[in-house]
Amino acid sequence: MGRPPLKKTCTVEGCERPHKSHGYCATHYKQFLRGAPITPILKRDYNHGLICSVEGCDAPEKARGLCSTHYKRWERHGRSDAVYKPWGTK
Repeated sequence: MGRPPLKKTCTVEGCERPHKSHGYCATHYKQFLRGAPITPILKRDYNHGLICSVEGCDAPEKARGLCSTHYKRWERHGRSDAVYKPWGTK
């Protein structure tokens, strides 16, 4: 039985993502390959404190004032109230 692998992290200051190659995480490694300057990764907060605009839904907003479920329905069907019905049901 071999020893457990070492937990390596990205060598960029402040980055705690796992190591991929050349001492960088996947994001910083892509910057390195492109020849772009290595920049810190900004954390994004998607919780705006808003709730879905559909009546009776208390889920947090994802986009366009809708939660992820209602937003997906809007993308697929053009309206947020569309509901999937299995074949053979009325």
